[in-house]
Amino acid sequence: MLINKNLSKTLILLFLFILSVTCYADVLPSFPGAEGFGSKTRGAFSGSSLPVVLKVTNTKDKGAGSLREALLDKRPRIVIFKTGGNIILKKDIYVNNPYLTIAGQTAPGSGICISNGALRISTHDVIVRGVRWRNGKERNITRNQDCISIENHDEPPYRIIIDHCSLSWGSDEIAVTWFPVNSVTWQWNIISEGLMSYGEHGFGLLAGDNSKNISIHHNLFAHLKMRLPECNGNSTGEIVNNLMYNFSDKAIDFTSSPTRKDFGPLYWNVIKNYFKRNSEKYNGGCIVIYNFPGWNNGQYYIHNDSKFYINDNYNFDKPDIKNDWDLVYFFGVSTGTEKYKSDTLVVKPSGIIEHPAKDVYQIVLAKVGARVPTLDIIDDRIINDVNNNTGNLIESINENDYPVYSTGIYPDDDDDDGIPNEFELKYSDSKTGLYPNAEAPSGYRWIEEYANGLFPKTISVEANPENIKADGTSGSTIRVEIKDIYNLPASVKIPVTLTISGPGIFTNNTQTYSTETVNGMANATMFSTTKPGTIVITVTSPNIKTSSVEMTTTLK
Repeated sequence: MLINKNLSKTLILLFLFILSVTCYADVLPSFPGAEGFGSKTRGAFSGSSLPVVLKVTNTKDKGAGSLREALLDKRPRIVIFKTGGNIILKKDIYVNNPYLTIAGQTAPGSGICISNGALRISTHDVIVRGVRWRNGKERNITRNQDCISIENHDEPPYRIIIDHCSLSWGSDEIAVTWFPVNSVTWQWNIISEGLMSYGEHGFGLLAGDNSKNISIHHNLFAHLKMRLPECNGNSTGEIVNNLMYNFSDKAIDFTSSPTRKDFGPLYWNVIKNYFKRNSEKYNGGCIVIYNFPGWNNGQYYIHNDSKFYINDNYNFDKPDIKNDWDLVYFFGVSTGTEKYKSDTLVVKPSGIIEHPAKDVYQIVLAKVGARVPTLDIIDDRIINDVNNNTGNLIESINENDYPVYSTGIYPDDDDDDGIPNEFELKYSDSKTGLYPNAEAPSGYRWIEEYANGLFPKTISVEANPENIKADGTSGSTIRVEIKDIYNLPASVKIPVTLTISGPGIFTNNTQTYSTETVNGMANATMFSTTKPGTIVITVTSPNIKTSSVEMTTTLK
């Protein structure tokens, strides 16, 4: 019996997909570098059926090729962008269907920006990466103007991760989890410049009532009145390694309302965060806890059983503070506050790789935000403000405040599967040799591997020993290591070329040696010649900044 070739391929891919869901669902994080309670989702690949690759080809509000059409699709889907530009929404986008991956980093040109509306996620298993969401609309009596909101009162959303996004110009909060939600990560985002024009609601991030297992780590919060974040009643989570700059009222706060039927305790770990340009209120306002009688004549205060583990945080403005609880202001009675303090973790940690608080400043500024294909002028300005101790909260914006985002040209893609020819040729024998849903050596799918690999990588080069004899026989091992933006080894084989300048040759008797990394590592052996001097080994790899190391040969 003859079997159609395409049908055969489909059956093979379906078998591989089912097998890999069984083998990898509990092993692979959302993508390399995904951490926190929301990092167990695979987005488009979390379900039992193969996802489709949907392409955003224009910046229209709706219709074929629009972002709205892709997000409203009911199938498991990974959304890539074949255009850059600013998508001006006419109304919010509500995502009600699960198994979604939004890969904003795939946009060409200046990258993608979405404005004049919010993304409202009310489902499960969602990954959002590499997008700029700059709402710009002012809050009104009928609707808050957030950027990304995770909310659904009837069916709680869960397993959601927001990574390397740039969120700004929201009125009320910029980012929200509201109503019951579970297992959400906000990581490596820039959350900045809340709009103050309507009731001074230039707020950052809210983990509302019944938000459970929320991870907020390695984000930059800047130019906000407060809520960096705010955590409400009956919630649990971790706030780790965030950089918080220029908060006019307070940074982190914990509050609740005893009038609500599900009024319950809060349990949060607050670890190794960096505060700069403090508020003039609340003893600097780094961390404020609303204990009884709280704010507004007893309307807002935390449950008596709430517990907080607050440890190893750093205040740039008051570097002499050694006791973390000296960063805390209790907005209530000054007695009986010891019951809220814990010397041990109050939430089982998700496993975030933590950095010392003083190191957070440089680490976060170097990596946050929607920086692929490039940081826009807004993010660049925000980062410069943090470095230079400049900038202020803003009232409002207008259309002229948005940069011009070039559309760009998506790389050639002969089979229109979302994976460019150049990438397919690296890892197969033709421009159409990879199937988006087939498994790469890393365990991710090839469409994921392509999208994940767009974030910057770094090369480090080491030589051992540093000095070798100029006798023509002494050798040295050259080690090359390629890591991704999260400082993890590159997951797939990456070609590298080593070039010698000076008195040395590789084992192939030339001064150029090409190889590829395995698990991020590659080695080469170099020999000296009989001429003493300085050897410089330069390592290059496609789309990665060149790196080099110097050695010296000596006569003995």
